[in-house]
Amino acid sequence: MTIIEASPEDVNRYTFALRTADFLTCKTCGVYVAAVMGKGDRIVSTINVAGLRIEAFLDIEEVPMEYGEETTDERIARRYKKWTPTRFTHPELSAADFGPH
Repeated sequence: MTIIEASPEDVNRYTFALRTADFLTCKTCGVYVAAVMGKGDRIVSTINVAGLRIEAFLDIEEVPMEYGEETTDERIARRYKKWTPTRFTHPELSAADFGPH
């Protein structure tokens, strides 16, 4: 389980063209924090461990991925299978709908 401690005032939410998830960036420094999908008890995310400088992950080699050939349904299914269940500590973000939109 990933726990994200942030308030709506801390992050920008951006949705790309497929509208399958929301991408969170820090309003102060602009760093990409996480991609988040779902709502309620079905929120999942992938966090930016390199950009956030999370020490336990600093030695992991980055591997480029290409998902351009996926259909929207395939992308959503993969994310629900592979991304980490997530909880926000702020009630407004916990209650938010992060897509698919």
